[in-house]
Amino acid sequence: MVKLYKERVMKILIVESSLHVRNRWKQCLQSPSNISEAGSPEILLSNHFSYEVFEAQSFAGAFDIFDTIHPDIVISSLSGGLLKGAKLCHKVRHSDSTRHIGFIFIGDRNKIDSKLPVECLEMGADDYIPIQANEREILARVNAVLRMKAMTDELRQANHRLSVLSMTDELTSLHNMRSFNLEYSRLCSRCKLGDFGLGMIMIDLDNFKQINDLSNHLVGSFVIQKVGHILNDLMGRDGVPARYGGDEYVLVCSGQSPQEIMARAEEIRNAIREFVYKIDGYTVRVTSSIGASWVEPGFEGQPRDLLKAADAMLYRSKKLGRDQVSGMVLRYPVDFNHIGRLHLINWDPSSDDYHIPRVQDI
Repeated sequence: MVKLYKERVMKILIVESSLHVRNRWKQCLQSPSNISEAGSPEILLSNHFSYEVFEAQSFAGAFDIFDTIHPDIVISSLSGGLLKGAKLCHKVRHSDSTRHIGFIFIGDRNKIDSKLPVECLEMGADDYIPIQANEREILARVNAVLRMKAMTDELRQANHRLSVLSMTDELTSLHNMRSFNLEYSRLCSRCKLGDFGLGMIMIDLDNFKQINDLSNHLVGSFVIQKVGHILNDLMGRDGVPARYGGDEYVLVCSGQSPQEIMARAEEIRNAIREFVYKIDGYTVRVTSSIGASWVEPGFEGQPRDLLKAADAMLYRSKKLGRDQVSGMVLRYPVDFNHIGRLHLINWDPSSDDYHIPRVQDI
């Protein structure tokens, strides 16, 4: 924790109309002579921060620069009135991006009221410093609030890292299925409202077992990882790519037409096919079989059916010789064991019947 404190430069925003008072506070925070009064070197090491001080002459001025400087702590005078101070404190505490910022009120030099400390704390301040406090007390109180701010920031960062890890596939850095299902549910809700159509793409690497058999499992893991990177590069912003399991991947994305989803699937297939996978003296080329499905805006069916449709199309691609994309429009009624021309996007009039049994053995 001490290392965190020493390396951080804390931004402090002082809100006070009087130039004389602002200068006093700045001198208190920045003067080496005042810092040396804190006591022994051990206390100095654990309590002292480096400061970058910003100033605002009014609460309105503080609002203007607040979102630009992103302060770690606000030190506000009550000389402008408790109501105006409360408004600034309320803004800080009721925004997700700023509610962790430290906030200190300093008493009004023209008004001594024993109720003020409690009122300031009740409105969300971290501390109240009486106007008669000396410079050493001000410094000690500011450091106390900054220590809490630094520890809170570190805890939030650790929680964020844990959250990312819990939602990410370790090998590929794609979404894991827990994260995928949450995002998929959100997209389904928007599709149901008519915001957009929704496409599902399932990818399976062709003859992947041969890679492990002819090289080793480390090479296989490398290929799985690189394919994950390809998917993230191609679709990370426009869709939700995830590792489904083993050498299978799934991706959901918005799309206004089935042709748009098919084009994305073809882009993925070509990128996987054209990449050269090189590691530890091995050079590997790999192809993929892809199934795609699409529903129109306003779809009110079962979300799992979109995944079942993409899975059925993946089997179709395998049956037709691998290294290709098959796609269908999901509309009811549908029999996933007999999908034909009524649903297929890229059906072949010379070979496809109106009802095509799903292949059971590939």
